[in-house]
Amino acid sequence: MSKINFLNSARLSNRETVAFLSQVIESSKMVDSESKNELFANLEQDIKAFSATLQNDSTVERTKVIVETVTKMKKYVDSINLVSKGFMSSIDAGRSAAASKIHTVIAKYGVINASYVDNAVKINHIVDDLLKLGKSVLQAILVDDIVDALANTGVEFVTLYNERNQYSVSILGSIAKTRNQATESYKNLVTYINGVSILEPEKYVSFIDEVNGVIAKFAMLYPHIKKEGENSETVSQPVDTAEPETNIENC
Repeated sequence: MSKINFLNSARLSNRETVAFLSQVIESSKMVDSESKNELFANLEQDIKAFSATLQNDSTVERTKVIVETVTKMKKYVDSINLVSKGFMSSIDAGRSAAASKIHTVIAKYGVINASYVDNAVKINHIVDDLLKLGKSVLQAILVDDIVDALANTGVEFVTLYNERNQYSVSILGSIAKTRNQATESYKNLVTYINGVSILEPEKYVSFIDEVNGVIAKFAMLYPHIKKEGENSETVSQPVDTAEPETNIENC
């Protein structure tokens, strides 16, 4: 008697899972319409829902905007730093003193070349220290407008970062829910097919052979997914979506 072999889809990434289950549905063309029941339709419907959830995930795009915002912040700091360096040698004692104070603030935090979050936190500390110097010091070397723009961009970063993290929590839950539903529908179909095949071994033999071919292909491409003794098809968390970082309240 033929039966569908085991595949631990919990070890597949989200997109690999969609690809695998989609090929299972494609294989169902081997089954005549009279032999199909609601389990086939449920699986197809759940795969579409899972795939749509992944496609609607904008976490990567949101993170890209955040990184671009931090890059903008760094450019503001570099600009202020260059201006302060230049005016440190000014013959105007007041301007030279102001430039030295500003340059000291920036130099205190070292090179800004870490992760985008660390950079943003460091830059917002620089902003706080620059503002403490007072408007007159910043105006002395004409960087007061640049510091204001930097401060506003820092606030924008915090807003974008926290909104992205709140969104990530929500989308992670949606992805996990739709993935679990799709893999559960796959389990149900496999359970049914393997059970019915005892009574009618020829009824689904072409479908079984086709699905086993798909399983063999995935097991070869991703050898980590098949592990003896494991039989769980459900997952509690999607494996290829990054966990959100802690919200930033006050950089």
